[in-house]
Amino acid sequence: MEAEVKAAMGKDLNEWYKATGNKGRRDSLRSLTCVRYADDFIFAHHSKEIIEKLQPVVAQWLSGMGLTLKESKTRITHSLAQGGVNFLGCNIRQFRCSVHHAKNGRKTLIKPSREAEKRHQASIKETIQKAPNTGAMISRLVPKIVGWRNYYRTVVSRKSFEKMDHLMYWKVFAKVSRDGNAKTVTKHKADTIHARLPQHTDQKITRHIKVKGMRSPFDGDWAYWATRLGKSPDLTPRQAKLLKSQKGRCGHCHQWFETEDLLEVHHVDGNHRNNKQANLQLLHFTTRHFSNVEIFRLTY
Repeated sequence: MEAEVKAAMGKDLNEWYKATGNKGRRDSLRSLTCVRYADDFIFAHHSKEIIEKLQPVVAQWLSGMGLTLKESKTRITHSLAQGGVNFLGCNIRQFRCSVHHAKNGRKTLIKPSREAEKRHQASIKETIQKAPNTGAMISRLVPKIVGWRNYYRTVVSRKSFEKMDHLMYWKVFAKVSRDGNAKTVTKHKADTIHARLPQHTDQKITRHIKVKGMRSPFDGDWAYWATRLGKSPDLTPRQAKLLKSQKGRCGHCHQWFETEDLLEVHHVDGNHRNNKQANLQLLHFTTRHFSNVEIFRLTY
């Protein structure tokens, strides 16, 4: 997105930068980072002066499309500031740490924002309260829970997940207690309902890996995209799934697969009817296999 935004701003941004007269590496335009999603975006730079000068330039560029910056959502802050920055439902903040943990002595943590947590809690509460029966409550809660935890599965969200599960249990308990049952009956019923619901903490945290360079899912590099996504139009579903589980490496030689390589699905126990995932490996289809075929033909 950074390249797209810079290209879109084009002439205006370049002319503005030349006018600033900044030539140092720290103030260079190349170190300017932009992250954009729809109409939300963030600019990041080492120099506060550059950011302050950039704001009117961005506003002028947007005015050419009939858009304006929303003052209530536009602010300049430091990455180490208390509270950090909220962007797309996430809170982004840096903390000072030992150089053994980070080269620059700063550690970046991205967590679900408090506003996002409150919205999710309110949505769960409303769903529980308005559900006419237990079955409707569970069916309506499942997509909300799964969707929210999937969105935050790549950030530091373990504590948020634990908090959501804790609060959800007591909201279910409060709903059940309105039936006027004894406390032991209420607790048993609440435990039963809660056990049938997917838990936020069941979601495995998987760190997001940035897409390399200018790669695209349509560039034909099946070795990269199948390893990343577990699917590719150039591979069978089984091959793509194995490529992802093996993290892009051959099950025999452990070398990286390249786009030019031929692939072979190998059955570990030799039984070609046993197609369980644990019995399959993706290997390089080497010349050794061609030699075997030729020998077989000669023998025949």
